[in-house]
Amino acid sequence: SHSVSDFANSSILSHSAFVYDWLYDQLSPDQRQAIRAMLLARMDHYKPGLEQSIFSAHGWQHVIHDHAAAALALWDEEPFAREWLEWAAQMFVAHYPWYGGADGGSAECASYYLGTNLASSFATPLFWQRACGLDLLGNPWFRENTWFMMYSVPLAGPRSNFGDFSDGQARPDAKVAYFARMMADRYGNPFAAA
Repeated sequence: SHSVSDFANSSILSHSAFVYDWLYDQLSPDQRQAIRAMLLARMDHYKPGLEQSIFSAHGWQHVIHDHAAAALALWDEEPFAREWLEWAAQMFVAHYPWYGGADGGSAECASYYLGTNLASSFATPLFWQRACGLDLLGNPWFRENTWFMMYSVPLAGPRSNFGDFSDGQARPDAKVAYFARMMADRYGNPFAAA
């Protein structure tokens, strides 16, 4: 819901930003103006709420990333977008990763981490790296997070009961395998590669 997390607004914002950026030359001036006005309106209402809810993981899962994408799409046209992009980078660096610390854990349990936070944890740093050359994956949490992922879904043993997983064997799915390979390459971790 809007009162808990504004994922719908965030998704509309990022998808519209991609349309605006990728199809800019195909849009009429009126269409550009309409999309630009909508992007600014959707960005404007969110910042105060995120500043007041820094311990809510919802903002960090992908909301800041989606808003940063919109700000980047408007970079050359709107001063507000530049301010928002700078703010988003500062907020992400100052408050993320949430609840994990340098040991790479996640206090939102193994199931929630693997289902939601694993992909979003890496999407935003990869965005910043590709968009601006800013390397946030050097944060110790990312390097050590490899171990939390492996402990949550070990290859040949019972999976973690921390959170809402049930007892039993589990094999990593394709998403977990993708991020394990990415972590192995980035941090030279042979265990993640295996």
